Amino acid sequence: MCAVINLDSLEGLVKSWIAEIPNINSHCLSINFLEELIEIPDIGYALQKIDDYCSARKVLGFHFTRAIKKSIEKEGLILRRGGEIREKFRQDFNVAFDSNEWQQIEDAWSSYFTKNQQKSRDQRIFFNFTKNALLNGSAFRLLNHYGGEQVSMCFDDETRIANVLASLGEPMIIKCALSPKFLSTHMSYPWAKIALSSYHCRLNSKASRVDQDGFQSIAVPPEDILGIEVLPGNSIASFK
Repeated sequence: MCAVINLDSLEGLVKSWIAEIPNINSHCLSINFLEELIEIPDIGYALQKIDDYCSARKVLGFHFTRAIKKSIEKEGLILRRGGEIREKFRQDFNVAFDSNEWQQIEDAWSSYFTKNQQKSRDQRIFFNFTKNALLNGSAFRLLNHYGGEQVSMCFDDETRIANVLASLGEPMIIKCALSPKFLSTHMSYPWAKIALSSYHCRLNSKASRVDQDGFQSIAVPPEDILGIEVLPGNSIASFK
């Protein structure tokens, strides 16, 4: 089996494809934005080659969540509609809230999860392809509130409901081996650009990091979960 390509560390990628681009290091040091970097012909030409290589293999996806580790280890990441996720949450944690709070929760869910919200989230599992979300704060809510966006997105951090959500489960990064052919992203040559950005940021501390949200509409079975990194609870605030 081919090594899974880690676009964050570049492990599994033929690094010489980047390192042997003419003058790549000097370009990386003098330019801070990937958009400008790839306008250089030698670098632009390499994008297709690197992206094709990644697309024919598997890439490492990082799924940020607060959940129950044993459940993930047993079931993997399963595909569900938001209504199913919220109903399961109510079954599992019914005693965590009183009747008035459940009414608030149901009202908030009904108001927030419109048809458009459901269309954009249901039956989809989302990933990042670097750990940059830990640095820029975008992973904070996913790590700090149980149930992901399909449960906790609509609750203000100052409420008791949010405090309870922050007490359930554990914050974790689930590392998954993913086939690019099943992933949807929103930019051209995503794997090459993320890999090149990782290389760029190693050389140039002022370089702007490029990552990409992506999603797939197939489950991740337990055998494709390569590791679950549980984060210390007292460290989550530093990611905000």
